[in-house]
Amino acid sequence: MPTKVYLLIFQLSVSFVAVLMGCSPATSSSQVSGSNQTRKVEQATVGVDRTLIEQVRKFANDEGAAGQAAWETLNAYPRQELISSLTKIQKATPESDPLRVDIAFVLCNLDYEYQPNRQLIVSAFTKTNRHALGEERLISRLILRGDKELLPVLFSAVEWSDGAVSEGLSDTFAEQLRSDPEKFLLELKSEPLGVRQKVYALMDDSVLSEEDVKKVKKYLAALPRDSGIAPVAKEMLKALLAPHRQ
Repeated sequence: MPTKVYLLIFQLSVSFVAVLMGCSPATSSSQVSGSNQTRKVEQATVGVDRTLIEQVRKFANDEGAAGQAAWETLNAYPRQELISSLTKIQKATPESDPLRVDIAFVLCNLDYEYQPNRQLIVSAFTKTNRHALGEERLISRLILRGDKELLPVLFSAVEWSDGAVSEGLSDTFAEQLRSDPEKFLLELKSEPLGVRQKVYALMDDSVLSEEDVKKVKKYLAALPRDSGIAPVAKEMLKALLAPHRQ
């Protein structure tokens, strides 16, 4: 083969390699840039999730000013974005983690898929759950929000509650008796006698003031005999008039 042909082939080969080498760094730079951008997005997402989790926990576990401030912070997010983020975090959270219940409580307050999230909270409220007091407070707050049908869940808990959980139940029962005695008694009358008696026993002087007791007694005594809640009202009145209450 002539020398000129060899030289031409050599020059073409060198040019081709140069082109390849010239393209490779550009591609690599683009890939690195894309990788960095993805990493930044992931880090930003993690940051948003952490902020949400912090606010969720504050709202679920603090019934005071801090919890209210957390609720206002949560409501500042666009609703659909907030719900999407919360449901994503909830699904990724282990079943034993109380964060799942806290998120369910926030979603209930957002009126999003209320029944399934309500059930998640109710299912977590058991004697064996070391977070039972926390769940009792969440259920109590949903009752205060208007879901009176949750009262039987707390009534049934008097069978196994003790210590702090019993104190939480006492506070809830006393509040409901003061604010809406008719609905309270209406829900209570369907419970077994043993449960009703334990409910009466929990409403002692530590949760009902002397003035509270006077008002409740007056209400109970004034109920017509043919009222649907008259029998349970009579039971409660008897409990409030018991010697140890004097």
